[in-house]
Amino acid sequence: RDFRGAECVVVPDASTIERLRAYAADLHTTPFVILMSLWQAWLYRITGDADLVVGAPAAAARRKV
Repeated sequence: RDFRGAECVVVPDASTIERLRAYAADLHTTPFVILMSLWQAWLYRITGDADLVVGAPAAAARRKV
């Protein structure tokens, strides 16, 4: 069984990127968080499963121990 998946490249135009940044700033968050939330909402919509786990690499994350 192959778990490599597929790739879909989407390149938004400059005005869409600026609107995303403004929306994220209004919510005091990052564009990444907005896009991740949209991804999870879309996954819920196509699967109907509210118990989803979505992760992202955090190798460059700064944290205090």
